[in-house]
Amino acid sequence: MHLMCPKRLPTVLAVFGALALTLVVAQAQGQGPGVQARPFNPNSIPKPDPNAQQRLGDLYFTTMIGSFKINPVGDIPAQGTLTMSFQGTVLVSGDVKQAIVTPGAGVILELDRSKQGKRVYHGNGTITISGRYKGIQFFGEKLNAYWHGYGILLLYGEFDKNLNTGSFWYKGDPSKSDWGSGGHTVTVPKSETSNPMPRVKILSGKG
Repeated sequence: MHLMCPKRLPTVLAVFGALALTLVVAQAQGQGPGVQARPFNPNSIPKPDPNAQQRLGDLYFTTMIGSFKINPVGDIPAQGTLTMSFQGTVLVSGDVKQAIVTPGAGVILELDRSKQGKRVYHGNGTITISGRYKGIQFFGEKLNAYWHGYGILLLYGEFDKNLNTGSFWYKGDPSKSDWGSGGHTVTVPKSETSNPMPRVKILSGKG
């Protein structure tokens, strides 16, 4: 079992502390200054049937730099298979017997707190997470992800050198939506409130 170097532990914890704070602040501020996101109703997502695979949805998402968090829907855990290539850090929350993590080349287990249901992976490579999980958080770069699953996905982007924040789209729907820098709440499978387009306020200043 690989354990993280003690010198790197504060860095990893600081990254996820900052990520959690960013997500909370973004939600509290209406998904960013000057932006009003439409309210999201978790009950709009179809309830999963364990015997019906078609209840799961398919989402692709990519960004050069940003973060995301997968959440459960009420008391129903997030589930499915998430496959992604990335450079950065991933936190998986959930029972190790239900949240199965398969790191690929270039990705290592940095922090193992399986008894508390927390595992942190870091590197430049690929990872697959399948089963049921309480949550998955990511912060980093060069992300390309495909999620066949069920849950709520919060995307929070940053501008890259080309002023892009990333994009996401559902399987079978070629139209792509921007992550944006103010935060996006996305449902998988797609519901009537998925991919909410924020209403932007133009604020006039003095001087």
